[in-house]
Amino acid sequence: MIRTITALALMLVVHSLTAYAQNVAGLWLGITYPSNPKQQPFNYTMTLTQTGNTLGGTAQTANPDIPFGGLAYLSGQVTGTSVTFSEADQTGSSTVKDICFWKGKLTYNPTDESLTGTYENITNSTTCTKSEGGTVELYRIVLKSGSRFCKGSPMPLLVTGKNIRWYASEAKTNLLATGNTFSPQLNKTTTFYITQTLYANESPAVPITVDVVEPTFTASVTKAECGQKNGRIAVSTTNPAGWQYSLNGGAYQTAPTFTNLGSGTYTVSVKDDIGCQTEQSVTLAATAAPTIDAVQTVPPRCGLTTGEVSLTASGGTGALSYSIDSVTYRSQPLFQNLAGGNYTVRVRDASGCEATRPVSLPTSFSVGITTITSTSAGCGQPGSLTLATTGGSGAIEHSIDGRTFQPGTIVSGLRGGNYTVQIRDGAGCTASKSASVAGNSGPVIDSLLATVPKCLTANGALTVLASGGTGTLVYSIDESAYQANPQFGNLSGGTYLLRVRDATGCQANKQGTLAPSVPFLIVSVNVKPTTCGLANGQASMLVTGGDGPIRFSTDGRRAQASSRFDSLQAGTYRLFAQDSAGCTAGQSVTVAASTLPTITDVATTPEACGQKNATIIIATAGRASQYTFAINGGPYQSDSSFTGLNGGAYTVAIRDVHDCISTQLISLAVDCADAVHLPSAFSPNADNRNDVLASFFSFPSLDVIRFVVYDRWGGVLYSRTNFALTNGAPIWDGQLGDGGKAPAGIYPYRLDCRFPDGSRSTYQKVVTVVK
Repeated sequence: MIRTITALALMLVVHSLTAYAQNVAGLWLGITYPSNPKQQPFNYTMTLTQTGNTLGGTAQTANPDIPFGGLAYLSGQVTGTSVTFSEADQTGSSTVKDICFWKGKLTYNPTDESLTGTYENITNSTTCTKSEGGTVELYRIVLKSGSRFCKGSPMPLLVTGKNIRWYASEAKTNLLATGNTFSPQLNKTTTFYITQTLYANESPAVPITVDVVEPTFTASVTKAECGQKNGRIAVSTTNPAGWQYSLNGGAYQTAPTFTNLGSGTYTVSVKDDIGCQTEQSVTLAATAAPTIDAVQTVPPRCGLTTGEVSLTASGGTGALSYSIDSVTYRSQPLFQNLAGGNYTVRVRDASGCEATRPVSLPTSFSVGITTITSTSAGCGQPGSLTLATTGGSGAIEHSIDGRTFQPGTIVSGLRGGNYTVQIRDGAGCTASKSASVAGNSGPVIDSLLATVPKCLTANGALTVLASGGTGTLVYSIDESAYQANPQFGNLSGGTYLLRVRDATGCQANKQGTLAPSVPFLIVSVNVKPTTCGLANGQASMLVTGGDGPIRFSTDGRRAQASSRFDSLQAGTYRLFAQDSAGCTAGQSVTVAASTLPTITDVATTPEACGQKNATIIIATAGRASQYTFAINGGPYQSDSSFTGLNGGAYTVAIRDVHDCISTQLISLAVDCADAVHLPSAFSPNADNRNDVLASFFSFPSLDVIRFVVYDRWGGVLYSRTNFALTNGAPIWDGQLGDGGKAPAGIYPYRLDCRFPDGSRSTYQKVVTVVK
């Protein structure tokens, strides 16, 4: 038997024996295309092994329907991408009865994992004499994408081969996907079984395992001591090669240890060799260290050791102790009797952890008066004392009454006499010394009292307060005649020269200034007219100048603090403003009048009994387009007509563009006079003809509120209340309230009823009882 078709599946394993050798080991599925057009292509598989550049393996038909189903044994070579092979039987012989073995040359394409090329018969003179051949193409399944993926990340898988099918098991019972790409959602490592199909022949399943990676690690901690940043976190993993580590989202590092850490909670992140990440929250405990919360100081004063330092501390372990010299520790946090200088205060807990803080106390100095130089007083020339001081800190002040201090060391403006001078430095340290000033300096103007002019009137004043001198003092202003009164009135704003003179002619002068009178004016007024004919006008004013508080008033109203007047009727008003000095300003304003919209007429049509067809039409004084209309508090509309109404009372309203509203109360009548027919006579003689007074109407029922029959003097003979009637039902059968029968005669009656729509009506008629 001559084999004319061979399909190949090749597994070629290429070791690095040459720079160009390829690994083609594996299971290949292919098709052979014979050169003889009478022969059909068939599928064949080849399973190849590779040692270095040397090939081995088997080939057989993949189609069980062709005659040859046995194995052919392969040998060959791989050089770069070139593959050569030849077939034989198990003993290596190519001379087998009825069999033509092949040899061929193929080219390997690593991109699509294909072997393509030609084959030809291995001819001999006995078993295979025909020189035939053809082309062959072979494909193998190779995972081109990565096989390791991070848990939860996309997993785009890509394999080579033709007409790929992905199965869940080697039995190929559960088809998961088709095609060269597949993106499963995996939470654990999974093996897929993949086949390819050529020429209606599906290959055996090739297992491909996808590793789902979720890195794990453990973290060990070394706590921080004494509140310092000396803690440590160490990360350990089972296979740390290529792993990186990060703390609190920082840059990744290759070292698995983080040092110089304080207490707290940290996020430790790890990333393995393929970039899969995970993280843990790690808490780093600490040995609590004491904390100096606050330091209060009292500086030393006046050259003495009166300084103090006190601490407020918290935290730590056990009792706290305190030191200011690093040698002696005490239980109390107060240090007294300190001189100025630099200190370091310390607090220590029971475990020996310490906290420190530098503290500085300023250097203090004592102050003193060494000498006082006196200048005598004379007429118009007051005496003085010049002080020479020593020590002290900051600016020096002096006082001759122990209360009021002045800057500097010269005491001026003194009369003759004895003084005790006291000095004070910037730290509040004091010293005092006595001294005398000889002579008499004459009068002195101690101060001036000013009364500012008001209301643009010369009503200001200046009063001289003077002391010293000999005898009686007299006063003058701007070279005027001297007077005994120290006050000068009727002054306008300006600058004046005041003088005082004693009995010896010794005098002193001082310049005084009065501020000019500021005009008190109404700057502007704002007037809002009335609306809707109401007393709702408004007027307000803006003033300038004047002394507060300012009060405002208008005609017929009490003065008020507000400059706005509300609830004004239309008319002319005089607005006034008055300040605390009595200055006034006024201005007239006019508040414009307004009117309400006018309803000139309301046309109505009554409701036919129970028909809800009454109408209202409102007429106005102006154009109807200027107004909107409403009834009974409902929404406003532009149409002045309202239809489909029940009878009854209505409030009609008209509103203009200023939201002014006028209303009018109207009543819609209900025409029910003919709604109920009541016969004028009946004969209650039991002959079944006209035996009762009945009512007739066109609606389903009638509610009777009250039915009363009277005698001719108005006495009640029969009464019935709160019952329902149907059409033709009896109202009265001639029986009287006392059980007797009504004699023949004419009887007045009243019927109060309610119709189905809720409206009511009253019928007052007479009926004749016939015997």
